[in-house]
Amino acid sequence: MAVQKLKETPTLTSFKEGKIGHKFIESLRRGRYRLRTVIGEIIDNSDDAGCDHVWIEFGGPSESANLIAIWDNGRGMTKTELKGSYTLGHERSRTSQEIGKFGCGGTLSSLGIAGKKTTVTRDKNGDMYARQYDIAEIKKNDAWGTCEIKITKDLLTMFNSKIPKGTGTMIILQNFDLDVFSTRKDNMKKSIIGYCERTYCEKIAVKSLKLIVDGSTVNSVDPLCWYHPKVIKCADEIIPGTKTRIRVVDLINFNPKCNKADAKVTKSLEKNQGGYFFRCDRLIKSRVTKDEIWDKTWSLSGPYRHCRWAVYFDADEDFMYGTTYDKSDVRPSQSIKDRIHEIVTKHSTPQAARNSVAKKEDTADDLDKARAVLDSISNKGSNNEDSNNEDSNKENSNKENSNKDGSEYVLQLNKDHRYVSKFWLQGSQDARDAVTALLVPLAYSVKYSQGAQDEEFTCFDFRAMFNEKLLQSTTKVDKL
Repeated sequence: MAVQKLKETPTLTSFKEGKIGHKFIESLRRGRYRLRTVIGEIIDNSDDAGCDHVWIEFGGPSESANLIAIWDNGRGMTKTELKGSYTLGHERSRTSQEIGKFGCGGTLSSLGIAGKKTTVTRDKNGDMYARQYDIAEIKKNDAWGTCEIKITKDLLTMFNSKIPKGTGTMIILQNFDLDVFSTRKDNMKKSIIGYCERTYCEKIAVKSLKLIVDGSTVNSVDPLCWYHPKVIKCADEIIPGTKTRIRVVDLINFNPKCNKADAKVTKSLEKNQGGYFFRCDRLIKSRVTKDEIWDKTWSLSGPYRHCRWAVYFDADEDFMYGTTYDKSDVRPSQSIKDRIHEIVTKHSTPQAARNSVAKKEDTADDLDKARAVLDSISNKGSNNEDSNNEDSNKENSNKENSNKDGSEYVLQLNKDHRYVSKFWLQGSQDARDAVTALLVPLAYSVKYSQGAQDEEFTCFDFRAMFNEKLLQSTTKVDKL
């Protein structure tokens, strides 16, 4: 019988709600959520509730946690809103600034690590409500469901320990039966802080949100270092026809290898280069470099290690960016990618181009100073061929030259260094001149580096920094 077009549409006489069984819930529990992303989903909901403080603590009699508690001082929930928060895919009105997307992150993510979740909330009228899911009950009834519970004295005391008055919400996660994360309290704390300091860096930096994990306040670690005085801001503009903001920065003034403070701010320059995407000021994608999707940007490489860029968009532009349900990735349209690429490329400068410009901009005064230092060190670097009196002659020569020209610089070569032994002691005069030409700029660059201007910078710091630069410069040559 040929397939024919239906002439009439069947009339639906009744609609019956289907049951979500235990097996389906168990399949959802094997999703991609992990401890820190679960905490992130709960913080997102707290932020959408208008809070400015979130507390996270771990419970348990030993170093291992059997309970995670999260409080916020947001606007709380009514009885109906609390029940809706446990509905998978709960529909409610949202603003463009709210992080929530599909109305299932808070509960669905919690299922990924905890067999039991309890929520206690207080609304603007001072009324308190509590609700809970328990995977044991879900399995027993072979159906998804939650139940309203009585607020015990212990729950009330626990709630008031962080929110003694006003509105707010407390969530307790228990029964970590899937064994998908380390329950050591110190590991949990480190993981959550590391995640939050970057994910919510923008909100923390502008002081719209304060996160406290097990007594420690989370600081902002902005990959762009936008609010840091050392950063060079290359661009801060809106993509025409959208509300999307793009920022491009140059981190050339940071030296994480030699400066601990810079290392804490920027992390690894090369590893963390590229692009970052913020949705409603929440970081959702990091370190975007060339791949099958971003085929027009640069590859992960040294020349662009100081360049970083970021895209900031709101929830009402999700359709342009293809935001995933768990807010962990974006798949923007081709037109948006092209416009992002155009702006980023225009304002990003690779290291080679920067070096070329820097050479052209050297002032006569800087060059004269470098020549003076070179002459001073070269005069003091002359050695006596008599090996028996070498050290004595070197010391006398240094003193005589120091008295002669009043220079503070002395170059002493470490003959035990394999590079010096191979290319200086056993080399020709041309080879020695080449070694001097290598070592002098290294010493000069360390002397006038940012780290050397620190009051606590000692000769030991100078030696460590110089040796690091020398090792980087000679590793490949030494293999010849």
